[in-house]
Amino acid sequence: MLCLMSTCYLWKSHGSKDVYENVNEPWTWPGSAVIPGGLLMSECAVAAQHTVSEDFVLDSLQSHFLGGPSSTKPMQFKVTRLSNGRRFAVRGVVIEQDGKSLLTATVQFVSSSPWNGPAMVHSVSRQTNHSISKITLDDLEVGRHKLGPFMKFQRLPPIYRSVGSSPSPVSGITASVAQIIPSITDAAGSNIHTLGIINLSDYHVMDAPMQLSNITFGMPAVNDYSRTPTHQMNKIGTTLNHTIHFHTHDRFRADDLTYIEAETSWAKDGRAMISTKIFSRDGMLIATCVQEVRNCKT
Repeated sequence: MLCLMSTCYLWKSHGSKDVYENVNEPWTWPGSAVIPGGLLMSECAVAAQHTVSEDFVLDSLQSHFLGGPSSTKPMQFKVTRLSNGRRFAVRGVVIEQDGKSLLTATVQFVSSSPWNGPAMVHSVSRQTNHSISKITLDDLEVGRHKLGPFMKFQRLPPIYRSVGSSPSPVSGITASVAQIIPSITDAAGSNIHTLGIINLSDYHVMDAPMQLSNITFGMPAVNDYSRTPTHQMNKIGTTLNHTIHFHTHDRFRADDLTYIEAETSWAKDGRAMISTKIFSRDGMLIATCVQEVRNCKT
């Protein structure tokens, strides 16, 4: 049994090798039947992890969202063993429901054995300087119940750089801080913390292009303690595809504050590309993401 941030899942073989099925009903966003993309991606990671040895750790995960599964029906997680190498192992995972493919993912694992060749060492730092001691404006507080969400998010003020005589969305950065709740007892960098970062990577990222373009979408303004809803000019939409690369496999905790910086290099009509960096409280780069989103009109 694995407690995966939203509810407990017992994975079982579905009658054939490398096929798994969820037993418990997943948590969905309040007022909807939508299962969070981060939860679906982390479930794919769990299924794939069952097929590699314990000395391999998750290194990257790339997903394409093909449709929305029902939360009231079991989902089948079908794993394909694409490669097994000395350093890397790659798995394909497809989520199916009622015989229809709803998500496809490629999961890469890397051996945890130490590197003994010539080493390259460099890493970027945070571009924003926001720092808080704890989350005080949790955007997920409304609607939380005993099944979730077991994560907190707080949006921080965006930063704009001028292009020519005025700020440009292309040169802006949105920032947020997030953490998994409650505390996780496993050691830093262990598998459950990796799954927690995957869960956190898909939320408060989709709204980055709208924030930078001054499009309001119903949520209170950043740092508004009155929690007054803004005019809903657009809905926060859906993820079309999402890739996450981990740059460390130890020392980070998903239940500590993680700072998320999102930039958007392109947007047109209702679609946008987003690049995200996830940092630990002390500034260590944990992971980077690239995500394409589609926003819907009200």
